[in-house]
Amino acid sequence: MERKAFNKRVVSCIVALALVLSCFVTAFAGTFITFNGDGGDGKTSLRITTNGGFTYKVTNATPITTYNMYVGSPPMGTLCTFEALETVDDESVFLYWKDQISGRIYSYERTIQFVAGSRMHLRAEFVDIDSASHFLTYVNYGGTILQDAKKNRGASYPVGTVVMPPTDTDLPGFTFKGWSKYPRDVADDPNDQVIYPQYDVNDETYTVTLTDDSYASGAGEYMNFQTVNLKAEEKNGSGQSFSYWQDENGTIISYDRNYSFRINYNITLTPVFGVTVTAEPVVRISKVYRDTANAKITFYAERSVPDTYKVVSHGIVLAYKDGVTDFPLTVSNGIDAATSSGKVRKAYGDSNELCGTFSLAKGSIGNTDPVKARPFVVVEDGEGAQFVVYGDEVLTTNGAAG
Repeated sequence: MERKAFNKRVVSCIVALALVLSCFVTAFAGTFITFNGDGGDGKTSLRITTNGGFTYKVTNATPITTYNMYVGSPPMGTLCTFEALETVDDESVFLYWKDQISGRIYSYERTIQFVAGSRMHLRAEFVDIDSASHFLTYVNYGGTILQDAKKNRGASYPVGTVVMPPTDTDLPGFTFKGWSKYPRDVADDPNDQVIYPQYDVNDETYTVTLTDDSYASGAGEYMNFQTVNLKAEEKNGSGQSFSYWQDENGTIISYDRNYSFRINYNITLTPVFGVTVTAEPVVRISKVYRDTANAKITFYAERSVPDTYKVVSHGIVLAYKDGVTDFPLTVSNGIDAATSSGKVRKAYGDSNELCGTFSLAKGSIGNTDPVKARPFVVVEDGEGAQFVVYGDEVLTTNGAAG
């Protein structure tokens, strides 16, 4: 019996759609820019491992093949290419690339290419070629690999063995419909499979209010996670040029006249004209969703980056429990265990669009446990210099009001 891989393109498209729907953001006042890297030295931390083999081209002119790992600190902006072997000794076959930091599937394609701009640890996952078994992977809405009922995060099982799916399916703003395949159908399919959850968007409405709509539009009621398109005129009646959008707290949320975002909260906005500003990247925490019944907290982050920059990567850094106030959150936290105590988590988004939303959830959080989150976006300017832009830290507990 021929062994076939799962439909990579279909699965990756569906997971990408779920990511788009799952995301958002804090105040700009505390945002600052710092050089990217693990020590401010213009270098990154890159670790690529495998249980099969891959070729790589980072700072080397000629691709090198390894059956072990690549570890290096290439300069920021370095174009990195990694290609997993198709098979190894006719005994194992490539399955996918896994992000070892976030636990998510990074790519289903054998060849991946990215610009070094943050700490990364990827693994090329291979599975044995065995017609009597198949490799099953359950993922959540964001592509993170989940534990199945047998406590495995992706594993080979004999064809015909029913493995019950995970129960961690909660997604704020959505209602779980079921898995993409029934357990019995999964068991009887001889192919390697990625099984993902399916959701309906909850029937909720949110309001966008403009304090002055004389030279701007976009106010109204919107369905949950519907796209809001804000548009401001280039100049107002006094001939003053558009400067930025700000919320009811005076927080700048975008310098873009035509600003779009997915909504899951009520907001009042003011189009500001006549202020001399330099457009800068903005990233902020827009909403905190607390699920005390399931001991889970979710932070939504939103970014707006001027078109004079390119987005290299973005995400959220999160710390929890005792000691979270003892150190600032940065993309380098977690490298030094003495600093972070192993309680720092980072998640990176897949999309590199200038505007977008992202979310990070953490389970096993008690109602009084302190939790701190900070959004970030790594950008590259027109001269090729890369920076990390941070939003304000948000310190809260799962039992806090709001």
